[in-house]
Amino acid sequence: MFWLGFCSAFALLAVGFFLLGERPVKINPVAVLPQTAEENVRLLFMAEEGDIPVMLVELLQRMPWRLHFPASRTFINPSEAQAIGGLLLGSDRAALLSIARPESHLYAAFELKDDAGKKDLPKTIQTLLPESSLRTIERGGLWSLEFKNGDELLWLRSHKGLLLLSSSREGLDLMLQAADDPSKRLELPWDDGSHALLRDPGDLALMLGSGEKSPLELRVDWQVKEEELRLAWHTQGLLKLFSPSDREILSPFRWEGRFYRPEPVILKLGLKLSRLPIKGGSIERLGELLGFSLDELESFLEGPCLVTIGGRAEVFKVPLTGVLVQLPGRGGVAARAVEAIWEALGPIGANRASVEGFPVGGAISFPFTVIAAANDELALFGVSDVNSLGETEALTLEPGILWLEVDLPALARTWSQAEELRDIVGAEIEPEEFADLRQWMERAGRLSLVLNSIEEGHLEWQITTGGNSDVD
Repeated sequence: MFWLGFCSAFALLAVGFFLLGERPVKINPVAVLPQTAEENVRLLFMAEEGDIPVMLVELLQRMPWRLHFPASRTFINPSEAQAIGGLLLGSDRAALLSIARPESHLYAAFELKDDAGKKDLPKTIQTLLPESSLRTIERGGLWSLEFKNGDELLWLRSHKGLLLLSSSREGLDLMLQAADDPSKRLELPWDDGSHALLRDPGDLALMLGSGEKSPLELRVDWQVKEEELRLAWHTQGLLKLFSPSDREILSPFRWEGRFYRPEPVILKLGLKLSRLPIKGGSIERLGELLGFSLDELESFLEGPCLVTIGGRAEVFKVPLTGVLVQLPGRGGVAARAVEAIWEALGPIGANRASVEGFPVGGAISFPFTVIAAANDELALFGVSDVNSLGETEALTLEPGILWLEVDLPALARTWSQAEELRDIVGAEIEPEEFADLRQWMERAGRLSLVLNSIEEGHLEWQITTGGNSDVD
């Protein structure tokens, strides 16, 4: 009886496999990247399931993509960038490798999201890459891809649930060999997770005027969890491009104090100003306007600076978003700057109102809102309604060079305000040039970025639609 039951179960399994077909074996996209020497790698990218940074990819799609350096060392050409961007947005996992020697070459693999799309790959590709032209080379397996404004032909093949992309047919063959033979796969500098690695052999250093070919390396690690992107980066070799005095200027510092927070806050930027190019140009003219010597101007400008876009402002009673600059620790030189600004404004500032807690300076509301005020600890300058300053808040920032917090949807609305008022303020803005970027910003969520040092930093990006008009 036992053997009868066993045989019956085995027969049912056999019939099931026959009727349903064998389930395709999944393979990690990174497992098809072909082996190459470490010094050949220029760009390596690996995104695990759920870690495709959609908003970041969409931003990169809107940028002029021609990442190259002297001696024709191209990382990604425009056609490759278009293909990668579109396919990433339709994928759960992906990996790519770009090499520069013996010649530039791209290898990429994508695990597409839609099972139905995998069954009709030509239609899926056309959906993800509408500006491309797809030609079938071998029915059911091999295609060539070309973009309307590009002269580079790309090649695509379907294999083991992946869509393979390469800059040549031979590249696809190498990827197939890697898929079937682990000894022919690229050796990775990490075990798992989502990462990117970009290497430059020294061309960038020469382009920046260092005088010698100094290799550079950028590594990025990230994770997307519950619509939040957490990303950190670290560079090697970048410090060599800075002189000892520049390194001192850009050394991390901890910033603590109390500052105003005009509500709603849209953008907040903190940085340390140091050794600005004062002689010549607009900064020296500012010194002349204030009646400052170069030493006095340097004393006034250098130090921590907090720039906030937020609160309210008006230009001829037309509502705008305010802009406020806060300079702590400037002492008496800030008071002199405030008095000089009001003197320069002439009759406009004659009826200015005082600002509580600031014995020097004041604020006006017509014809436009202006604030310029100082006390022993803090100086305020900006186009902002004094009534929207709110209360001061304690601000403690982790050690770094620069901090940025921005509510991108709210910033997009502020951008639209500026476009509507361009005739009033006299600015020449071409809306069509920025419409696509502004539409991206409207659904890009909130971003917080810290540049901890010259070589490293991190960001947190709440990738939510709609956005808030506040950045905590």
